Amino acid sequence: MHFLIKTISSHPPKAWIVLGFSLAVTWLAWSVSNGFVIERAKERFQFEAQDLQIAINNRLRDQEKVLQGGVGLFAASKHVSRDEWRKFTKALDVEPQQVVPVDPESTDWRLVFYSAMGSMPIIHMRPKRQVVRALI
Repeated sequence: MHFLIKTISSHPPKAWIVLGFSLAVTWLAWSVSNGFVIERAKERFQFEAQDLQIAINNRLRDQEKVLQGGVGLFAASKHVSRDEWRKFTKALDVEPQQVVPVDPESTDWRLVFYSAMGSMPIIHMRPKRQVVRALI
C-alpha cells in the first residue's frame, strides 16, 4: 500500500489526468466501434436469415407443386404402375436423394446454411445421436 501511494505521488498530477483522459477516450472509441461491429453483424445475420427464409419458401413451394402433380397423377388414373411413376418422376427432373453418415463433431455447420441456400446439396442434421445422417 505504501508503494502505491509513493508511486502515485511521485508523478505530477497532470500525468495522471492525461493518463485517465487517454484511457477514457480509448474506452469510448472501443465502445463505439464495438457497437458498430455488433450492429453490422446483426444486419448481416438478418439479411442472411431473410435470404434463407426466401430459399426455404421457394423450395417448399416447388415441393408442393411436385406433390400436387403426384396427386393429379393418382386422381387421373385408376392404377399407377411403377413404370408410370418412374416416368412421371423422371419428367419432373427430380434428383434422387441419398442418405450418407455424417460425423456431427467434424461437420462444418456453414455447409448446412449454404445447402439451404441452394449452392450445395441439402444436408439434414439430427444431433445427439451416435451416427448422424445427411440427406444429399
